[in-house]
Amino acid sequence: MNSSTTKNSPLFDDNRPKETTQTPSQRIVSRATAKYIRLSPSKLRRVLSSLRGLTFMDARLILAFLPYNSSRIIFTLLKSARANYLCKVARLDEESPQKKNFQQTDPNTLTILSASSDEGPVMRRVRPAARGRAMSFLRRTAHITFLLTNTST
Repeated sequence: MNSSTTKNSPLFDDNRPKETTQTPSQRIVSRATAKYIRLSPSKLRRVLSSLRGLTFMDARLILAFLPYNSSRIIFTLLKSARANYLCKVARLDEESPQKKNFQQTDPNTLTILSASSDEGPVMRRVRPAARGRAMSFLRRTAHITFLLTNTST
């Protein structure tokens, strides 16, 4: 046996710190993803770039008045991320050994930590053209990801 894998090596050190449960002072992050959205990622990115760093309430107001089709889809995903945050807080409140109240945080003070749109699969389609030819075009899909955190933590 190699001496680097014995019980005395740092790899098997039992004195390392154990993982602790989450305290209210730590940041709680919730995630929501929507996959295979039938919109171009570039059309989603122009809306998502204006939302990064905003609170939930500010983002809701902006999305209500934007003239883009993607704003409706983004708003439903933002509401889903908010619901995920509330579920995570409720679960931590139940599992907390100190029985501290995690629900004192206002869900409307949530901040958008990250909002990104990645490319999904691309479908190739054919459109008829002049003189019997066929022109190909792409139907793009996208994956959207939101990360929300509370500003008061």
